[in-house]
Amino acid sequence: MKKLTTSVFPLVLTLGAVFSTPASADCAHKRAAIEYQILQAEKYGNTHRVAGLKRALSRINAYCVDHSYVSQITSVEKLESKLQEKQDDLNEIATKLREAQAMPGDS
Repeated sequence: MKKLTTSVFPLVLTLGAVFSTPASADCAHKRAAIEYQILQAEKYGNTHRVAGLKRALSRINAYCVDHSYVSQITSVEKLESKLQEKQDDLNEIATKLREAQAMPGDS
C-alpha cells in the first residue's frame, strides 16, 4: 500500500497543478506539465495514459494561444491603424499644398 501511495501521490499533484492552472497560463507551462505527465506515465508503463496525454499535447500545440501574444498583436494593430490615419492626414495636407502651389499668384 505504501508503494502505491508513493507512486500515485506525484501524479495527483501534477494533475492538480495542470487542472488548477488559470486559463491565462501560457502554452509553454501547459506543454511542460503534459510532457512531465507523459514521462511519469511511461515510467509506470501506463500506455493508455500516455496515448491520452500525447493527444492532449498535440491539441495544445495546435490550438493554444498565449494571451500575452494576443494583447501584443492587438496593440500593434491599434498602432498600425493610428499610423494609417496619420499617413492619410499627411497625404491630404500634401495634396492641398500641391494645389496651393499650382494656383497662379494670388498676391
